[in-house]
Amino acid sequence: MDETTEPSGGTEGAGAPDPAALRARAAELDSRVPPADAGPRTDDERMWLEKAAALRAEADQAERPSASPSGPAETPDPVPATPPDVIPMPTASVRVRVDDFHFPALLNGLDFLSSAVKSLARSGGPASRDLKYAVLHLYTAVEVLLKVRLEMHDPTLVWVKPGQYDEAQHRAGAFRSCGAEYAIKRLNQHKLLKTALDPKDKGLIALEELRNRLTHFGWTDTTDAVRARTLPVLLQLMTFLRLDLLPQVTDTDGAWRAEREMDKINTQTQHLAEYVAHRTAEVADQLSGHEARTVPCRSCGQYAIVFPDGPAADLMCRFCEKSYPGTGVELAWEYIGGDSYTTIKDGGEDFAACSACHEHAVVPLSTAASPDTLSYLCFDCGAVHEGVCDNCQTAGYLALTGGACDLCEDCYEIRLSRF
Repeated sequence: MDETTEPSGGTEGAGAPDPAALRARAAELDSRVPPADAGPRTDDERMWLEKAAALRAEADQAERPSASPSGPAETPDPVPATPPDVIPMPTASVRVRVDDFHFPALLNGLDFLSSAVKSLARSGGPASRDLKYAVLHLYTAVEVLLKVRLEMHDPTLVWVKPGQYDEAQHRAGAFRSCGAEYAIKRLNQHKLLKTALDPKDKGLIALEELRNRLTHFGWTDTTDAVRARTLPVLLQLMTFLRLDLLPQVTDTDGAWRAEREMDKINTQTQHLAEYVAHRTAEVADQLSGHEARTVPCRSCGQYAIVFPDGPAADLMCRFCEKSYPGTGVELAWEYIGGDSYTTIKDGGEDFAACSACHEHAVVPLSTAASPDTLSYLCFDCGAVHEGVCDNCQTAGYLALTGGACDLCEDCYEIRLSRF
């Protein structure tokens, strides 16, 4: 019998299984596994032991005498048939096929990552469903692989509350694990990273928000937006794998499987990166010379929305072609993905008022010319302001900055008049 062939019990029209043959096969599988004190078991060794145990269970079953049909006998009350939607517990013969579902943590994370990249880099462009699962699987891959590195150092750190760690529950997967943000914080705290990972990374937060929308409700976006949004997280995760995770894998078989999976992922990631670079080059001429009024797209994250020199109207991202319809105050709320009624009702704040047109439509934004600082752009009239007064919440020129609060000229003069 080939080592991957599964033994089975008798079927209608077939002979009963031979217990001696089953036990012989179990002994042969046992002989492949070194003693327990020889070191950690490989995945294949654990699989052989599972198969051997199942073979012996099947042999025991075959040796039990069958019931004699020699006459009527009392029977217990009939047991109701199992409802069709109830899945029975697996028998020994089913457990033989344990390798049909074999995803230890590292390979599980890499499988999610492979699925995401394959969908994003699909030839001819990903379909809508490909993009959905790319987002879900990429963020899951991030969470799983970060926790794999934590577990290598200390399994208790994977738990939401490390002080409640229980080894048996951990092995059974019966516990609440930490999310990506806390995993990164703990990796940094224990100095386990060569990769610069920030728990508040904007790209990671944006991907998590997109994952949450898809998981709990739904979302509509463009193909290019999803591809561009996922690429920075994907590239950062690949660096983490190369520098921080794979070098720590000590199991030879696991390391070999991981490297084989990484070869495929690297190729597909390169295709995705080339596509995003190509798309960036395509729109470069449309953006050139407008850097001071080019703001980031809320969908794809690229600096590709050219703000007009005047009132904003029906903005569109040149990279992903995401549209932001409307004008003035209406467009300001559309751009941030909210609305004034809900925001203020729930305790949020309105936009700052513009000192030029007096509309509450001033949004703090970074620009392509200065991505690390904020500009204050009025969507209603197009004015660009220095900042927002902390006293009157009006955007304009600031007469006082850098102290306990920033003040516009009017509020500064009022304060001086009190002395």
